[in-house]
Formats: sequence, structure tokens, C-alpha cells
Amino acid sequence: AELIDAATGVLRQHLEHGALVVQHLLGADLDVGRLAAGATAGLVQHNRSIGQRGALTFSAGREDHGRGTHGLADADLPLPVREGAEIDIKYSGYLQRQQQQIDQVKRQSQRKLPADLNYASIGTLSNEAREKLGSIQPTTLGQASRIPGVSQADITALLMWLELRKREALAPPAEAR
Repeated sequence: AELIDAATGVLRQHLEHGALVVQHLLGADLDVGRLAAGATAGLVQHNRSIGQRGALTFSAGREDHGRGTHGLADADLPLPVREGAEIDIKYSGYLQRQQQQIDQVKRQSQRKLPADLNYASIGTLSNEAREKLGSIQPTTLGQASRIPGVSQADITALLMWLELRKREALAPPAEAR
């Protein structure tokens, strides 16, 4: 999330600079912040819509490097604005994937652990993790992950164990199959 916020902030700075240039050239009184915010939101939404499809291809052999496709080849736009927008467009798929991973980690860290969970019975946990988890009895997976002596491998094993138990609970009884 921090990386996406930073990239959006840089893009907004570039757009504010571009809006100031336009304001100077036109001699008009513009709300630079509002224009930049609207343009940033539009570009971010556009990047999300094309990022997953991989619709953008930037080839070193093309002189405009894909800028013309998105209206960025306009010579009136300052070079930093064009380059900043191009970078954001190029990396939007990566940023979106990273945001999805961050969201998944947040969801998993908030996942509740059963109060009566017997950690000693989970054979895939390390001995140290069984001891620590059993004595501390964390209420969420996030709390469990912050316990010293509980490794990421232990958290993954615990998450898999919880998923298996969840699926077993949802499966129809053997007689019904």
C-alpha cells in the first residue's frame, strides 16, 4: 500500500506541475490540486483496467515508447509529467498485484483462531511454536505471527491446518456422498 501511495503521490506531483504549466500558458486561474487529483484518480483507474490485461507494450524500438497510445506524446506536456505517467502505466500491473498480496496478508492476519485450539496436536508446527502458541493463546493469526519463536513456516502450517479443518467441516458426511 505504501508503494502504491508513493507512486500515486509522485504522479500527483507531476500532474500538479503540469497543471501549473497549463495555468501559466493559458493565463487562467485553475484549481491545480483538484485537477491533479482528478487526473491521478483517472490514470490510476485506467492503469488498473489495463494492467491485468497487459494491454500496454513498451518497445525500445518505438520512438514514443507507447506515449502516443495514452496521449502522453504531446510535446506541450512537460517531460517529467510524461515520464512519470509512463512509469506508472508500465508498472501498474506490478503495483496492483502487490496491493492484492498486501490485502491478502491483512485479511489473513485478522483471521480468528479458535479459542480451544490445541497447538500440541498440530504436528506440522515446530516444537517451539507449539509451546509458545499454547502458552500465549493468540486470538488472531496476526497475533500468532508476531510471537517470537513462531516462524513464517509455522504460520503457513497453521493457516493450512485451519483451512483443512474448515473444508472438513463444510464437506458433506461420508454417508451422504
